Amino acid sequence: MVEHKFIEERSKMEELKLTNKKDILNDYKRIIESGIPHTLVRSAGSTGKAMYIPINDADLKVIMKVGARCWINAGVKPGMRVINTLNSSLYGGGILDSLSLYEAGASVYNFSVGNRKELIQVILDLKVEALSCTPSYLDKIEESLKNDYGMYPEQLGLKLILLGGEAGCQNPTFRNNMENKWKAQVIDANYGDVSVCSMYASENYLQQKGLIFQGFGYIRPSLLIDGKLQPITKGLQGELVVDTLWEGGLIKRTKYRTGDIIEILSDVNLSGQFRFAVKGRADEMLVIKGLNVYPDTIFQVVEKAKMEFGVDFYAQVRVSKEDPIEKLELWCQTSDIVNSSKVITQEIQQYLAEEIKKATTISCKVIIKESFNLLSTNGKIKKVVRSL
Repeated sequence: MVEHKFIEERSKMEELKLTNKKDILNDYKRIIESGIPHTLVRSAGSTGKAMYIPINDADLKVIMKVGARCWINAGVKPGMRVINTLNSSLYGGGILDSLSLYEAGASVYNFSVGNRKELIQVILDLKVEALSCTPSYLDKIEESLKNDYGMYPEQLGLKLILLGGEAGCQNPTFRNNMENKWKAQVIDANYGDVSVCSMYASENYLQQKGLIFQGFGYIRPSLLIDGKLQPITKGLQGELVVDTLWEGGLIKRTKYRTGDIIEILSDVNLSGQFRFAVKGRADEMLVIKGLNVYPDTIFQVVEKAKMEFGVDFYAQVRVSKEDPIEKLELWCQTSDIVNSSKVITQEIQQYLAEEIKKATTISCKVIIKESFNLLSTNGKIKKVVRSL
C-alpha cells in the first residue's frame, strides 16, 4: 500500500514536471563555463551544498525592484541610514540586499559580517538608524557592545532592526524580547530565495501580521499540496512553488520547488499581494515515531524560555540520520545559563522538555553546555543537524 502510494506521488511529480535545486545545477555550470557575461552569487547552503547562481543585468533589475518593495514595506524610508551586515562573500544577502536598499532610496552602508567592534563604532559615528542582520548575529553584536564598550543595546540608538536569513522572526515572544532590549522596531524584513529573486516578501512595519508577497508581476506563486498545484487561497498550507516571469535573465524557473512550507493568511488582493507565514522547510520536517514535526515549533518554545527565564542562548535540534527518527535532542549553548546556577539550568532544561512535549507530543532530551559551538563563521546557526 505504501509502495503504491509512493509510485503514485512520484508519477504526479513527473507529470507536473516540477523542478528543484538539483535540476538546475547543470544550467548553472553551463552558463558559468559558456563565457556568457554574468555576475555570481551563491546560496547559503543551509540544507545542503552551496550552489553558484549566475545572474545578469536583466535579473539584477528585477531583484533590485522586488527587493526595494520589500524594504519599503518593512519600513525603510528615503534617506534612512541603513547598515547591512549580511555576508558579502558571494552571498546574495550581502551585495544584492544592499543594492535593493539603495533602490529603495536608503543611504546604505555594506559592512558585511565580522569585526563587530568596528561595526559598532561605525553605527555610532554615522548615527545609523537601521540595521540589517540575522537574528543570531544580533546576539553577537550585543555581546560585543557589552564587552568592548560597556554599553547596553538601547544605547546604540537604532530605530529599526531588519531581520532575515533565519527562522523565528515571526514569533511574538522573540519580537517583544528584542524590541524591549534594543528599544527599536524589529521587522521580519527579508524572505526569499537567492535561486529565484533573492528576497520577495517582508512583514509590514505597521501591521506585522505575517509576510506580504512582493514579487507580483515577476514571480507567479502556487502551492504544492498532495502532489497537486493549487492557487494561492486563504487557509491553505503547502510547499511554495514559483515561476519566474521576466525575460532576458539567466534566472529561469518553471514550477520551481522552494522547499518552504507556508500557510496562506489572506486571499490575493488586486495588486497581487497576499499574506503568509512560513511553517518550516519540507526537507527539515522531522518524522519522529510516525509524527511530523517542524523545527520551528520547537524554536518557538525556545523563544518562550528565553523570555520566561530572562536569558539568551543559541539552540540547535539534533536528530538521527536514519528515518523514521527515534531520537531527538535540543542542544543549547550559553554562558548566561551555566553561570547562573545549576538549579536554574535544571529548571530551564525541565521547562524546555515539558513545553516541547506539549507542543509536539514528542519527548526531547535537552542538553545545556557552555562549550557548544553552534554559531557558524557567517553568523548563522544551522537549525537542524542530522548526526545522532
